[in-house]
Amino acid sequence: MTDQPPTYQQPPTHQPNGIGSQLTGGVLGIIGAVVALVTVAGSYVIVRWLDDPGVVFTLFVGVCLVALAVLALLAGRRNALAPFVAIALLLPFFSVLSAGFALGQRIEDSLEDLFGSSDSEDSLSFGDDEEEADAAEDAVALGEEGTSGMFTVVVSGVECTDTLTDAERNPDWDYTDETKEYVDVEAPDGKQFCVVASTWTNSSKEPDSIWMGLGKLVTADGTSYAPTDDDSGYSRRMAEQAGYDGSTLNPGDTAEVRSVFTVPAGVEATHAVAEGFGFDEPSVWFELE
Repeated sequence: MTDQPPTYQQPPTHQPNGIGSQLTGGVLGIIGAVVALVTVAGSYVIVRWLDDPGVVFTLFVGVCLVALAVLALLAGRRNALAPFVAIALLLPFFSVLSAGFALGQRIEDSLEDLFGSSDSEDSLSFGDDEEEADAAEDAVALGEEGTSGMFTVVVSGVECTDTLTDAERNPDWDYTDETKEYVDVEAPDGKQFCVVASTWTNSSKEPDSIWMGLGKLVTADGTSYAPTDDDSGYSRRMAEQAGYDGSTLNPGDTAEVRSVFTVPAGVEATHAVAEGFGFDEPSVWFELE
């Protein structure tokens, strides 16, 4: 019997544990999903809040994609590519959707800053309760000078009465001295007239006229009253009798104005307000007591 040469026995190779392989692939998939969520959330934050998001957005998404590519390469060696295939299909859509939503919110905020909040009842209202509280706290004292547009304004007081003297043109006036041109006006039932006296001086270098005057009367509890159409007519006629017919005031000229407000009887006003002459000019509050 011939001797047989010894055969070479290859040492057994180590077979990876199946559970360990699945666990490793599962962990990689979880990490990939987390990176994808961070990409989507980061896209929103960058576009929403940064002043110049373009470069930062590109770099951030690029780094996240490189990280996902490395994770996908490791997962491929463990036959665990399924999560990364899903991420590759869904991530572009959700990232763009997130960035677009953030951009839409930025545009909405810019429009609200420019034109006022769309949630307010009056879309042309540029103030809020907090701003009005600050304005009332900083109100110009009675008899002191305040500035409204081109004018220096001094409010000298308020008087509330049931009757306005010579506030309405007499329908029977015959253009003679035998009849009065103006007659008294009685307040409606349950109402009273509050008349705010003020002087307006053109403190600019250009001619102008008073086209708004005092536009609001405010009580201690924050209730405000605006002049009615009739009130505006009474104010105009009373100003005419005081010497101002609404015409142009040259620099340095002063007009006496009587602003009439019809309010419920017994109301006590604490402030009068000169509305801003433009959207960018604040209202000026004047104390009445």
